[in-house]
Amino acid sequence: MGIVLGYISLLCFILLSAKIFTHKFHITKADKVLRILHQPLCCILTVSCIFHFIFVIPVFKTRNLFIYITGILIALLLIFMIFFCHVKRKNTVEWLKWHRVLAGVMFLLIVGHIAIYCFDFRDYQTKIKNIQLQGLDVSNIADGTYIGEYDAGYIYTKVEIIISNGTIENIILFEHENERGQAAEQVISNIVDTQAFPVDAITGATNSSKVIQKAIQNALEGATLKK
Repeated sequence: MGIVLGYISLLCFILLSAKIFTHKFHITKADKVLRILHQPLCCILTVSCIFHFIFVIPVFKTRNLFIYITGILIALLLIFMIFFCHVKRKNTVEWLKWHRVLAGVMFLLIVGHIAIYCFDFRDYQTKIKNIQLQGLDVSNIADGTYIGEYDAGYIYTKVEIIISNGTIENIILFEHENERGQAAEQVISNIVDTQAFPVDAITGATNSSKVIQKAIQNALEGATLKK
């Protein structure tokens, strides 16, 4: 939902910015429509920005810090523009000048926000692509508790594995930071039930399935072997 709201915010900003071109190139009909829609679009943009931020808070740890910094600056600048350029405006000429300056600054922030997100997401896709899951034999692992984790950027998982008598007795999921991958947690039950590793990814949550199993693999690869 957070991504959808981000796209809605971007669409509203594009429509608001389009007014510059319709006015400059004297596209009368389009300019008139955009004038009518200006305030409603500003309201939709503000609300979508706020809820976009709220919806991505749960995955704060999985995002690049600069995505949040630019996002907060965009939201604050938007509120400032609406309040001082629309609500408190006095001098029309001065208001228009500042409105254009602030809109330009917001444009740069949005470009930066999207660019950082794209680079961050590409890095995440690379990490997911490079995950290699190998078969593990737990029969030679000493009894005990082993902890493993894996951070793919947009998905982070930390697990605790209990080995008893050469079998996986239990797997505890300490952390699973993700946006839509809760279904993947079923892989834990599948591994414990079948005593097999790796197991098939959960349909619709392939990436989270890989990250969870990579964390399990990291835990068991560092496990103590039986003497």
